[in-house]
Amino acid sequence: MIPRQKFRTKQARKRERTRLAIKTTLVLFGIIFSLGLIAYGSHTEHLRYKNVHVQADGSHSQEELASVIEAELQGSYYGIWPKDSVFLVPRNYVEDVLETKFPRINHVQIKRTGLYTLSVSVEERIPVALWCGDVVPPIAHEQHVDTGEHDSGDVWGTCYLVDKQGYIYARAPLFSGNIFPRYYGSLSHGEPIAQQYIPEEEFTIWQQFYTSLEDANGSVPQALLFVDERDIELYLSNGLRVLIPRKENPETITRRLTALFESEHIQDTTKVEYIDLRFGTKAFVKYFSTE
Repeated sequence: MIPRQKFRTKQARKRERTRLAIKTTLVLFGIIFSLGLIAYGSHTEHLRYKNVHVQADGSHSQEELASVIEAELQGSYYGIWPKDSVFLVPRNYVEDVLETKFPRINHVQIKRTGLYTLSVSVEERIPVALWCGDVVPPIAHEQHVDTGEHDSGDVWGTCYLVDKQGYIYARAPLFSGNIFPRYYGSLSHGEPIAQQYIPEEEFTIWQQFYTSLEDANGSVPQALLFVDERDIELYLSNGLRVLIPRKENPETITRRLTALFESEHIQDTTKVEYIDLRFGTKAFVKYFSTE
């Protein structure tokens, strides 16, 4: 049996809508009023951070970093909620600020110590390689260059520190010798600092390749130039320049190079213009013209 619906007049329905509108308005007003009271109370000195304590072991002073954080925490979000309110631990905000202003910083950990103190722990990037420009300077790949007699800036160009993720973060000091692997290749824009050299996964692979060649007889690497998306040029300490495909497995290239040098097909490296490994399993040796 279907129950009969209660009949309501037009005036009754209107009064019901009016009561619902009033109730909704009162609820919204109560919420807004409560949030307003909280926001107003959060601006009092008793509910705001008073100290920023920074732990940093590196080139940046603790006072410098603390000063930047304190300056960034001044003001309010959208003019309502103070950035230094004790009700918030602004982890993401402070991390973004520090990592943007200081490319050397790799990781930031933030926590609240007590009610009024923010503790910030900063970890700086560790260099594993160098980026030294768009192209390898001509003097750097002359036959039997003795880098011990030159500053790195004179031979290899102006270099920048690169971390294990392939991120360029600071200018490198001048030094002699092969302290770090050297990389070359174009970047997305002019200023090298705070740029990704190549994708992290690819950088890791070629770092392993560079290291694998350091102990190979007669093929100590000096630099890698990423020419474009297809080709790489490898510069060796014996003066040789090797053209290799960027998409090739680096382990395969290492084996082919090792086999080539052990075969003693190349008797005099000073007569070789370059070696080309870009055509399958074959190795083409281009000699300087004798004419």
